[in-house]
Amino acid sequence: MNWISYILILVLFVISVRIEKKLLNHVKNTYPSEWETMNVTKMGVKAYSILPSLIGNSLKTGFLSQQDDDVLVKLHKLNNFSWLISFIFLLVTIVFFVS
Repeated sequence: MNWISYILILVLFVISVRIEKKLLNHVKNTYPSEWETMNVTKMGVKAYSILPSLIGNSLKTGFLSQQDDDVLVKLHKLNNFSWLISFIFLLVTIVFFVS
């Protein structure tokens, strides 16, 4: 029974990563100039590893927050919701099944 919860957590994380990739691809295809400004390697850090946080910041206060793009807003909310559900389920599993 305990392994079912771990499989479900893994599935939730895979779904979250796929939604995040869709969000990144949408920004890359729809706003190529903004994508290029975010995709600069700084201080030896690969840009792809920090792109989700850069896009999140841009959605809050930057260029992407000024765009009227329903797909972008939907994917961002879905991404946040999927990560939230994944971490809540992980915490519940740790509390009830590990101890």
